[in-house]
Amino acid sequence: ELDGYETTKRIRGIEGGESIPIIGISAGVSEKEIAKALSFGMNDFLPKPLNPEVMIKTLIRYIHKA
Repeated sequence: ELDGYETTKRIRGIEGGESIPIIGISAGVSEKEIAKALSFGMNDFLPKPLNPEVMIKTLIRYIHKA
C-alpha cells in the first residue's frame, strides 16, 4: 500500500529510524528520480536490473558503517 518514498519517510519519522540504512531499487534511473529518492531520506539507490557486484559492494559499505 506504500511506495518506497512514503515507506522511507515513515521509517525516518520513528525513533532510531534515522540510523537505518535504506537503499532504493528501481528501474527509474534518471537523475531526477535518484535525487527524489535521496531527498526522501534514502541513503543510496541501485538501478534495475541489479548488478550483483554493485549490489554487494553497496551492502558491504552500509554493513561496515553499522
